[in-house]
Amino acid sequence: MLKLLQSAGNGVLELKEGTLYPLLHRLEDSGYIAAEWEAEGRQRPRKYYAIAAAGRDRLSLLRTEWSGLVGALGGLLDSLDAMNHDGASGAETDAT
Repeated sequence: MLKLLQSAGNGVLELKEGTLYPLLHRLEDSGYIAAEWEAEGRQRPRKYYAIAAAGRDRLSLLRTEWSGLVGALGGLLDSLDAMNHDGASGAETDAT
């Protein structure tokens, strides 16, 4: 799971085991994910996680919130960029 996060996150998301596993336990305690232990042959049992219905609902809400934040920040950056291209220094702004 750590390798997937690192590769999918283009190296930006770097979690350590000490961060990931407590997070997984909190998600499981909240009912957002479900876990099952499976033993494969003579290997140690492994814990497999799956997103629960409550987790899908929460993810949908968080994606909507995140998209709104990204859109707002993008608009702010575009405005600042336009101000800088219009000759404004950007150093003097009216905060009222």
